[in-house]
Amino acid sequence: IQLRSSTPHHQEQNECERFIHHMTNLATYAILDSQVPQSFTIYAARHACTILSVVPMTLDNVPTTSYRALFDTDFDIRLIKRFGCEIFLLLEKSERVAFGSKGVRGIYLGQAAILLNRMF
Repeated sequence: IQLRSSTPHHQEQNECERFIHHMTNLATYAILDSQVPQSFTIYAARHACTILSVVPMTLDNVPTTSYRALFDTDFDIRLIKRFGCEIFLLLEKSERVAFGSKGVRGIYLGQAAILLNRMF
């Protein structure tokens, strides 16, 4: 085990601190741009993490993404939409009523929210 200390009062030198700062900035910008309530901050943070996971990086001098390094497959970036935009979700046939709408209107809260079946 090698003990390394960072310079006092310079958290930006720590890679984890930089990532958290970058993710927080992205989430804040998403909230401000979409004008959704502050209660959606956790969804904006998840959306920011999804975006950061598909940004190219270098791992052992090989260009990759953190998503590919973790799951050994590429993420389909066409699934990422603008945070807070209006979306329509298709209802299952069992949930539809005769002559009713085939979908419901909602707000895009990120790909993780759709996978968890969360929509407002």
